[in-house]
Amino acid sequence: MKHRIASHLQNIRIELDCDTLGNILGISSEGYMVYEFNIIPIIGDFVYDEVVTKHTSWLDFTPGAKIKSQDLLLRLRILHRIIAHNILPKKRHYDKVIFMDICLIDYIIRGRRINLPYIMMKNIIMAYD
Repeated sequence: MKHRIASHLQNIRIELDCDTLGNILGISSEGYMVYEFNIIPIIGDFVYDEVVTKHTSWLDFTPGAKIKSQDLLLRLRILHRIIAHNILPKKRHYDKVIFMDICLIDYIIRGRRINLPYIMMKNIIMAYD
């Protein structure tokens, strides 16, 4: 499924898709195409509970527990702020760490490919809807 955003500016139709967004930003549009807020999908070797335990100071993570920015390790808090403000901006509190935040943090730390233009495009579409 090809996601597109179409708009008009001074009677000129402008279309934006993942490939175009990747070209504009100078980043690859290859990698996992993940985007879920309400469910925790299985993505390659990404295991949510293990990742939360690894990136927080929690020794005994209870599945389904809410994660806040202050629960993350110090350098990951900074990365979370960048993600929450620039890549996946939110309407609600920036302190809440959602699935996509922790997924992006983990993939960035491990140097794994993730399709960032796709994630950004889905976030724009969701914000519009």
